Amino acid sequence: PESGVATPPKKPWPPIGGDRMDPLWKVRRSQKLDMSARLELQSALEAELKAKQMVQEELRKVKAANINLESKLKESEEKIRDLVEQVENLKKEVEESRSRSDKGLKLPDFQDSIFDYFNTSPLAPDLTFRVSLLSTL
Repeated sequence: PESGVATPPKKPWPPIGGDRMDPLWKVRRSQKLDMSARLELQSALEAELKAKQMVQEELRKVKAANINLESKLKESEEKIRDLVEQVENLKKEVEESRSRSDKGLKLPDFQDSIFDYFNTSPLAPDLTFRVSLLSTL
């Protein structure tokens, strides 16, 4: 249109220092910088969250292993207590057995009673008879 006023041609890109005629260029540039910083922070946050999840998973595994080992430790302690009790009982039995054998028949008394039995037994003359019979043959 020919209104007599010349309009400047539109420029496809603003100059590097910014277009003094475009007051919003600073706002847009600031928004781009903010967006770039936000993306960097978001990426860092995601990396931290992933690292935290890995640490939590490792902690969960360690806790599970700890619980398992504590259970095994308790079982082992119970077995040890049982074995110690068994050893104590066996020691008592051995002591009681020794004290009974000390109170029981003593060897000389036992030998004397056997000899007395055979010397007074009615078989004794019979045995002597057989031995004398064999010696005459």
